[in-house]
Amino acid sequence: MSNSLSVSGSGSLPTSLQFAQTAPVQDLAANHSSVTEQFLRLHLFPSATVLLPIQQLSEVLTLPTGRVVPIPHMPAWVMGVYNWRGEILWTVDLGHLCGFTPWYQQATNVSSFPAVVLQARSSTAGSARNQMLGLVVSRVEDIEWCDPE
Repeated sequence: MSNSLSVSGSGSLPTSLQFAQTAPVQDLAANHSSVTEQFLRLHLFPSATVLLPIQQLSEVLTLPTGRVVPIPHMPAWVMGVYNWRGEILWTVDLGHLCGFTPWYQQATNVSSFPAVVLQARSSTAGSARNQMLGLVVSRVEDIEWCDPE
């Protein structure tokens, strides 16, 4: 397993994650064979933890608050768009979407927030392409191996 993780100098939030494509690991010590996969642990709110499969993630970012451009007439959980590598990245407050307090109403006043770039595959009329979506979360924690079941 080869992972690289780079951390920004201003804090402990990773600014870029790159993962090698690895095959699932077989647990041969158990009575039955179980497959485990890598997941990234995120916090939406102090009491809510989420695991996202590494295969669907592209990068972990720190988004400056002033760089996300709000778009009128969108649902409240859509924060706006961000210029990511020269492309438009739609950003979504994942905690607000799941029913928690929106990031802008939380007690902490921050100039930036962590986001995970999720890679979603879409197919239309015979052509398949990747769509990217920025998920704003409270905290990005670590990578762990879990049974997907």
